[in-house]
Order: sequence, then structure tokens, then C-alpha cells
Amino acid sequence: MILEPQFIRDGEIILEYSHSFKLTEKLAGFALEPSKDGKVKVGQKGYLTDYDGELFFTVLQESSKIFLSDWSVNHKLPTSIISNYLIIIDSDNNCNVKINFPLTIDVCLNRGCKAGEPIYKSDIIDIRGLRLGNPDEPITIPDNCAVIFFFTHNWLRGLYYDFLPLVGKKSGFSDYGSLFGYLFSILSHPELFKDYSLYSEQIMARGWFPFIHIIGKDVFKNLIESIKQEIYIDEAELEVIKVCDQSIEEMIPKWIKKEPFLNKIDFFRSGIDSYVNGDYIASIHTLLPQIEGVIHLYDEKNPFSGSIPKCREKLLELANEKGAGFLFLKEEFDNYLKTQYYENFDLTQGSPELTRHSTSHGVVSSSEFSKKRALQIILTIDQIYNYL
Repeated sequence: MILEPQFIRDGEIILEYSHSFKLTEKLAGFALEPSKDGKVKVGQKGYLTDYDGELFFTVLQESSKIFLSDWSVNHKLPTSIISNYLIIIDSDNNCNVKINFPLTIDVCLNRGCKAGEPIYKSDIIDIRGLRLGNPDEPITIPDNCAVIFFFTHNWLRGLYYDFLPLVGKKSGFSDYGSLFGYLFSILSHPELFKDYSLYSEQIMARGWFPFIHIIGKDVFKNLIESIKQEIYIDEAELEVIKVCDQSIEEMIPKWIKKEPFLNKIDFFRSGIDSYVNGDYIASIHTLLPQIEGVIHLYDEKNPFSGSIPKCREKLLELANEKGAGFLFLKEEFDNYLKTQYYENFDLTQGSPELTRHSTSHGVVSSSEFSKKRALQIILTIDQIYNYL
């Protein structure tokens, strides 16, 4: 998926600029705080966005003065037309500045597509990387050079900087594509990397997670916003359920494409059918054990046998082997499994919530077997499907 910025000057479409010059002094980094006595913390490596407020605006403004002002004057173009720039600085203070170059996002989709077909945010289930420049002539960044990378997405902006190579330290990144993919994900999905990180406890308390099946959809963003504002939460949940109901029967044809799920398809089909028919007790009792079972039997010739914590570790291992990217939130999902399905119960503390343990011991009230909870279990299984 290529994002190719462009702007027009005198009727001509300008795609890309590049220029070089030499700094008169060696840059050490950016001041992270004001100082009156000369003592100050200096950021030599970091990532800033609009969410960082005044510090971001100041760093962006000062970077533009140093690296872009001459270009702006010489080309009679305002810096406001810039959608991205990359600055590479070597140990001799030579700077190479590239402006408004194509960006290629490596993504995974929830469907197949043809070349040239439009891709929408709701189609994207994962972001694996962001490559700079034309795919046929990618931009490379030497590991002994400092780098500043500015980019935009919609109305949000991000700026990454690393001056460590100028003081004799390597950047530590062998794959800038993966790093920039992660940074791009933060801008493209703020509901995951900003809102969810701040309100994860409240969201999980209602049984939700940024499931792959619903990220990128307006109903998910509305749900998080309702939980943040503590208003209309029930209504927002109903909207999520309504949207998921429209595609719930598409799960089975998708799941049978992977052998660990195909081997358990009778359980999955029965659980989905029970959900569709409104028998949520049967749906949950059928599907809940499969969360664990599909991991144990991932490789039937060499089944995995271990405790529940080991089972969760195995899932993380398998997800990493499959190259799961940044929208999959693997560690966060591991915590979700732990708190939502594998939490122990104590009957002296009242009626327990629906978990794997409380359900198998038969101590859960029938009121816990709701449509919402059944759907969340289906979405959990679908999440594991995408990890595997």
C-alpha cells in the first residue's frame, strides 16, 4: 500500500525533493525542558507526536529552521506543504534531506484484493512495516548516521529522532522499516496506542479488547469514546454486537483455512450456531474450552502440554513466529486472556464472573451467559486464529 504525497506548483505536480548541505556545528539532541542555569535534559533519541504538545511543536519548529528554511526560500515553497521528510546526518555534519517521498506500508488485510484496488482502514488488520521511498529504489539509512524522520497521517504528525550515532553509539535498529511501521501505527490507530493504553482497565472490565475483527471500525472507536466519557456505554456495546452479527457466520469459512481450527470445526460450528440461535449458554460452554484447546493441539503430531501460563506463553511464541505486527497487541492480549478467562475465583467474595475456571466448576450465574459475553469469546478465538 503506497502513500504518495504530492503538491502543485505553477500547474506542475511535484512529487519529491532532495538536497544536501553541511551543518556548522554538531547536533547533540533536543532540550527536553527549559533551563535558566544551563542544566538541562537532552533528548538524543525519541519519538514525538501532536499529543506531546508544546515540546513537539518546538522541536518541529526548530528542526524546520535548521534543515528546511533554505530549501523553502530557494524553492519559494512553504514548509506547510511538506507531508514527510527524512534527514540523514553523518559524522562529518553532512546532511542529506529528502522531502515528500513515497511511503509504502506493509499491511495484512482481512480479505483478498486485486492490484490497484482501494484499501480502507477497516480492511487492515495489521501493520508490519513502513518503507521509505519508491519500492523499486528504497531509501536506506546507514547505521552510523543520525536520523530525523517526520511524517503525517490525516491530521496527526510524528517526528522520530536519533542522534546517538554522532556520539559513537549505533542506533540499535537493523530494520528501520519495522520501527517506522510501529511509529506509523501509533498515528494511524490512536484508539489503540493512546486511548486503549489509558483506559485498558475500564475496557477490559466490560470484557472488551481491540479485537482484530473490530479495529478500524467506527463502532469500536465509539465504544472506547463512550467508556472514556462514561456515557451511553450500553448503547455503544449494542452497536458493536449489531455490526459483528452481520459477519459472524463468515467466521467458519475463514477458520477452516487453518488446520488447527479445521480439526476443531465441529465445536466452532456448534458454538457459532448456538450464538446465532440465541442459546448463549450452549455457545459459551462449547467455545470457551477451545481457546486453550486450539493452542494445545496446534501441532497434532507434537501436541503442546503445559499449564495455563505456559499455554499463554506458547501463543505468544507462535504469534511471533508468524510475524504478528503492531496492531495485534500480543502482550496486551496475553494480559486480556489472563484477566478475562484464566482468573481464579473466590466464592467468599460473591458470585464469580464468567471465566474458564468458574464455568468449568459450575459456579457462574446464568445471567453471566449473555450475548455480549458469547460474542467476546468468539472474537477471542478469532484473535487467536489471526495469531496462528
